[in-house]
Amino acid sequence: MFSLLRRTLAATLVTAGGFVCYWTYLTINQERLLFDARRRPPRDLPDGIVGYSHAVPGGQFRGYCYHADHEGVGDLLFYLPGRGEDVLETLQFMKWLPHGMGFATFDYRGIGHSDGMPSEAAAVADASQFLLHLRRAFPGVRVHVV
Repeated sequence: MFSLLRRTLAATLVTAGGFVCYWTYLTINQERLLFDARRRPPRDLPDGIVGYSHAVPGGQFRGYCYHADHEGVGDLLFYLPGRGEDVLETLQFMKWLPHGMGFATFDYRGIGHSDGMPSEAAAVADASQFLLHLRRAFPGVRVHVV
């Protein structure tokens, strides 16, 4: 009985210690894990893509917008890319959008065409500013954030 209790307590302590180590590692390395700036060389934009930029510390933030017919856009899909994702690769799928649907996305700071240092605060600020730009550029259009 005493041996079983001892093994159970040891297993519980090892498991709890593992969780503490794991969460400590994530807390310490969050910025590096989430915002690893793997900069890719800038490429030419595909046909039909309109570029957007605004100044950020260290250079320019860049976003991209596609709409087949500006007057016919009823909905706009605002795509927030994954970590280190090359959004120009994502833009190849815009040809499958239904008629009347636009597409907008951006490169996080330090990734793709955008300059600067990536961080959580920068990602939130840039996405918010780009969304405000989209609302001004497409008044009355429903924006769907994905």
